[in-house]
Parts: sequence; structure tokens; C-alpha cells
Amino acid sequence: MAQKSGANLATLDHGHALVLSHCGRCHEPQMPSTISAADWHTVVPGMAWNAGLAKADEKAILTYLLAAKKIAP
Repeated sequence: MAQKSGANLATLDHGHALVLSHCGRCHEPQMPSTISAADWHTVVPGMAWNAGLAKADEKAILTYLLAAKKIAP
């Protein structure tokens, strides 16, 4: 995923861990491929704010979701 997206592996790992630990607290987690990249750019900031996450965590989540979207079939 890191090679295909050009994203840093540590950032992807951190974003993935955050998605697993935070996104399912309030709703069913979504598959990255089910939401457009433009919508992820809108959705993630609002959800990160609701969860009280730092901007760096928000960025890691967005990086992970967009990278996962690139490798989805």
C-alpha cells in the first residue's frame, strides 16, 4: 500500500490503528472504496473533530483511507 500510494508506511500504520480504534465507536466503519476521495476529504475532518482527535491523527486517518482506496479492486 505504501509503494502504490506513495505514503509513508508509519503514517499508514498509525492511520489504520486509529480507524480501528475510533471509527467503530459511533458507527459502522466504512470500506475506503465505498466513499469518494472528495467525500473522504469532507467526512474525515468532521469525524476527527467529533472524536477529539489531533490534526496529525486526522491527517494519518485520511492518508490511510485514501491509500486503501487506491489499492481497492
